[in-house]
Parts: sequence; C-alpha cells; structure tokens
Amino acid sequence: MIEYNVTWKRSGHDEHAGHRVQDRRPHPAPPGQNGEPQAPRRGVVLGLFKTDPSCGYLVWWHGKGPASMSTVSLMFARELRRTGSVEDLSLGALTRMERGARAYNDAAALYRLAGTHRFRKRSARTTR
Repeated sequence: MIEYNVTWKRSGHDEHAGHRVQDRRPHPAPPGQNGEPQAPRRGVVLGLFKTDPSCGYLVWWHGKGPASMSTVSLMFARELRRTGSVEDLSLGALTRMERGARAYNDAAALYRLAGTHRFRKRSARTTR
C-alpha cells in the first residue's frame, strides 16, 4: 500500500502523488528464500520521476525505513494499486511518516502534508 494524497500534486500531470498504493509486481525472493515471492509492500508516491507520467513515479517504501536512496524506488503506474490516502492514516503512522520523510529532499512535500494531518488529528483528539 503506497500512501498518497489526491489533493497534493507535484506537477499538473502528477495524478498519483501522495496516494497510498500497493505494489502489484512479483518481487524476486530475498537471498535465502529461493523461488518464494515476497509479500506486497506498502509505500507512498512522492511524485513523478520526471515531468512525464510515462517515466514513472518515485515511491518511498516507508516500512523499509526512513526515506533515502535505498528505500525509494522507481515504479510505473501499471505496477501500483491505490489503497487510500495519507488522511486515512492513524496519528502514530503519520508521526512515523513525518519523521521518516524529514531528511529526504524529494519527500519534503510529504513531510509537510503528514505534519499538517498529524497536527489536525492530534488537535481533534485533544479537543473532544
């Protein structure tokens, strides 16, 4: 599941940025698990790789650790399945996502978006 928000767009052609999606492609097995497929991974679309959607999307697999070159990959739209948006996440998940996206330049907009929604959820919870 790649989290993404429909309201945030990096460019005018970036319809998937911020949405939660799930990786649909078969993954090679990690070393030591020969021939067995990996489970689908959860991630967040950070935006377009270039300015054209046919070039692919940058996806941060937030379950693998903080956003960095080792946890962000290039995916094509046909390989992704939308599962929700950043607004659907819990307060704890938003906190972890904000913390993980803090130091990676391509995730700056996601950092601000997660922080905004985390603040709104925390405020709504404390005012009840």
